[in-house]
Amino acid sequence: MKSNQEVINEIIKGDITEIISGIKSDNPIVIANAIIYGTKFNLNDLEFNERLKYLKNSDEEVLNIPIKSLANASLSLLGIEKYTGDDAFTLRLIDNHFGID
Repeated sequence: MKSNQEVINEIIKGDITEIISGIKSDNPIVIANAIIYGTKFNLNDLEFNERLKYLKNSDEEVLNIPIKSLANASLSLLGIEKYTGDDAFTLRLIDNHFGID
């Protein structure tokens, strides 16, 4: 079984299988990385998209970053669901594309 860090390393490399597995993880740091890098790599996958829709209502946080903010920003950036809320943090994530290029 891979450690969380090994999974995250594979996610960062763009391993689609690990991104999809990661977004379904119970570990918030793995989920956050899956969302960020799934968005960076413009992942268009039904499982990934459905999990994002589920996570947009999550109360979990990682390093004081709400998972729902990441999910809402990702949905908007991927063109799946436009974010119409007014959460400043989510809006910054969208404006800055998570700060990744």
